[in-house]
Amino acid sequence: MLLADTHLLGWRQGHWFDKLRREWQMERAFQTSLFLHRPQVVIILGDLFDEGKWADDFEFRHHLARFRRIFRVPDGTRLLVVAGNHDIGFHYDVTQHKVDRFEAAFHLPAVQLVSIGGVNFVLANSVAFEGDGCFLCRRARVELAAVANRLRCAFGIRLGDACSEEALGGGGQLPPATAPILLTHYPLARLDESACDTVASPAEGAAAAPGDSRDNVEIIDGEDSAPAAARQTRLRPRWDCLSAEASDTLAEAVRPRLAFVGHTHWSCRRRLSLAGGSRNLTEYTLPSFSWRNINSPSFLLLTVSGGAHSVAKCRMPRESTVIGLYTYGVPAVLLWFLWPCLLSLAASVCWHCASFFTAQAPWRQADDKHL
Repeated sequence: MLLADTHLLGWRQGHWFDKLRREWQMERAFQTSLFLHRPQVVIILGDLFDEGKWADDFEFRHHLARFRRIFRVPDGTRLLVVAGNHDIGFHYDVTQHKVDRFEAAFHLPAVQLVSIGGVNFVLANSVAFEGDGCFLCRRARVELAAVANRLRCAFGIRLGDACSEEALGGGGQLPPATAPILLTHYPLARLDESACDTVASPAEGAAAAPGDSRDNVEIIDGEDSAPAAARQTRLRPRWDCLSAEASDTLAEAVRPRLAFVGHTHWSCRRRLSLAGGSRNLTEYTLPSFSWRNINSPSFLLLTVSGGAHSVAKCRMPRESTVIGLYTYGVPAVLLWFLWPCLLSLAASVCWHCASFFTAQAPWRQADDKHL
């Protein structure tokens, strides 16, 4: 199960009632999804918090406790997260302390290789690929090189003693020899949202045969993708997406078969070539999981093995539908419960009015005088 951009509100932005409502919505949607689908792994692709980049340590601990309560997972389900710019700050604002506390909270280095059920996942901190030699960028390059070396050794590509137990570390155990899945917050380099598919083709909507890899439902239908007015807006490298250099660096080192990203708050699926055309992969951008950012949030379910995958989209109620239910549903329920009282009140008013007009009638006054 994959989702992105939960943006738990902090103390600086957003009304308290808005925060209460959004957190209740996300908790109910998430916990219901866990109950129904029972995923082995839950992956959240960054921007867990809305104000992590500004929060002091006390605030961060408070937000972290809320996150762990809302997005709690049962025993046996693994939770993986990647850092987003709202968690540690954009590159110009990132500090060693903010990086350290986020990594300590989730036991997460800048680049990490995780193998689950014979499937390799590479988690990368997008902010660490600015390419300017900063403290985080230097560490990310070292960790990326180590991950790339482990993957090469798993495929039997041995360069000198690079695959020795000492060089590999961690007891020298190699990951499965399968192409990994890349998980980052920023999308890989793209010009704008027009590169995204709008509708999955019928062939891709068909059931996948054994060993085949395709989407088993229509993934992108325009409802949660960028609106037409925004599809031609240029994305800024290192701000709205990774730079071309960073994208090629990741693609060449990791050689992924799939990539799952967030950040834009819109849904997108595209097939792209990286590293001079030597790497082809499908990238899925997940929309925000919060109704505060999009009218129709959703998440993805990924079924994956060593050589095949299937992706399905699960939609949540539209924000406009929820507002409509409150707008018309609450008055309707109140009217239903108050209807007997209203009928009784109406009958009483009619009886008193009838009595009053009867008492004031001319023939009644004439009869009174005659008597």
